Amino acid sequence: MVQVTLKSLTKPFHFNIKWKQLFHMFYIEPVLFVLVFSHSLSGTIMKNEIIYQTCIVVYHYNESDCIKLGTRNVTGYLQEIETEVQPYAADLSMIRTLLESIVPLFCGIFVGSWSDHYGRKPLLLVSMIGFSFTYVIAAIVCAISRYYPVNPWYYILPVLPHSILGGNCVFSVAAFCYISDITDTKTRPYRMISFEVFLALGLTSGSFLSSFVYAATNATTTFAISGILMVLITSYVAIVVPESLPIKTTNEKDTNVEIIKDKCCHDLAISCAFSENHLKLTKDKMNAFEANEKKYEDFQEIKLDKTEYNGGTDGCGDQERKRDIKEDNDKKKTASLFSYVHVKDMWITSFKKRPCYDRSIIILITGTIFLSYFVWDGIVGVFYLFVREKFQWSIRDFTFYETVSHVVLLIGSVIGFLILRKFFHLSVVTLALLAFASEVLRSFVQGIASEPWHLYLAIGLGFFKGMGGPMCRTIISNIIPATDLVLCKEHYEKVLK
Repeated sequence: MVQVTLKSLTKPFHFNIKWKQLFHMFYIEPVLFVLVFSHSLSGTIMKNEIIYQTCIVVYHYNESDCIKLGTRNVTGYLQEIETEVQPYAADLSMIRTLLESIVPLFCGIFVGSWSDHYGRKPLLLVSMIGFSFTYVIAAIVCAISRYYPVNPWYYILPVLPHSILGGNCVFSVAAFCYISDITDTKTRPYRMISFEVFLALGLTSGSFLSSFVYAATNATTTFAISGILMVLITSYVAIVVPESLPIKTTNEKDTNVEIIKDKCCHDLAISCAFSENHLKLTKDKMNAFEANEKKYEDFQEIKLDKTEYNGGTDGCGDQERKRDIKEDNDKKKTASLFSYVHVKDMWITSFKKRPCYDRSIIILITGTIFLSYFVWDGIVGVFYLFVREKFQWSIRDFTFYETVSHVVLLIGSVIGFLILRKFFHLSVVTLALLAFASEVLRSFVQGIASEPWHLYLAIGLGFFKGMGGPMCRTIISNIIPATDLVLCKEHYEKVLK
């Protein structure tokens, strides 16, 4: 049995989408842009402040010496200070990262199933409130440190608001599900790439402006700018962004394909059948293939939640099965946010048996993205410290490198998807493989870099790296029913955390 949705991943993708249809409900992308812009504007400055405060407060070096750390041509005595301070700063940054990951992981267990009944907008709003408080508190702590000695561990405080309120995990689940609610299989790959483009634009502009804003003002002002932007975009989410579930419901009523595919075994078999003879089989072989399909459909057991369905029985008309589904839905609707029902629902939906090896595909893709995030998150935590110590890079050197990196990834994602997909008709799976191969080359060259230009060479080798995430999310969203999408996205984000 071969799914229609899987065929859509390999057939040519024609450019016959109307712009109005493609950019319908274009609300999430501006929110993402402001969020990553604020983070990129303040991220490197926060690391620099942690090193500076560690040097002064923890190791009690002179302020005149500590302020020179991270400047060009640091040698001798200052290099020894840098070497001594960095391990302590790295440990503190690791604690920040753990707080940003562990607490949102717990929240992510529950929010996906909850949002399937109560909406995506509450999750967006709550996560953005957390980010707003983060930058406001960072600005306050930094301002106090200008007048009084402040232990660098106080920089843990800004992490707490967005960690407690879900952070990146909750925002990602809400954003991806929002896009999936308002798109179909034809427009979804483009919106996923659009999501990645705005992500790259925010990172690029934030990294580029970071050193200039810091040089023209100070760390407190930089954090304050990020805080003001986050407050404004949070107000935008509260006032302007509509709820996507009504749009999703309308689309499902119009097409009535995904719901039938999820709830009706006979219709599932019909949906998964070949509509065309793509394999160009002879008539006899085609008849034999259809007979095997019928045999498979009649005898395979498909487990849906608590019930098991055999093809030879009454099927969709089974009243007992309908009653069980209705009872389960009623329990989900009345369950509180931290109810075990959401955990159970997510687990069953993520790992239940699916036709055509769909369950294995979902698990393998999630594992692939997990490895990619594992490498990326590990590099982010120490890369700034690495280039400071090995190449004596200043903040401007590092932010320029980040800007070039984000620009190349942006160009690679757009060119790779539009040109390779449109003119060469490469499948989504092929583009994902190309992206991860590019990422392997980039990571290898970064690991053996002994000169600064090696890092820029690695950027070029990772030209197509940015396509990996959008293509994998597109595959997942195309091979599972809409009713299961939010729960699988929730499991996906939980594994990545």
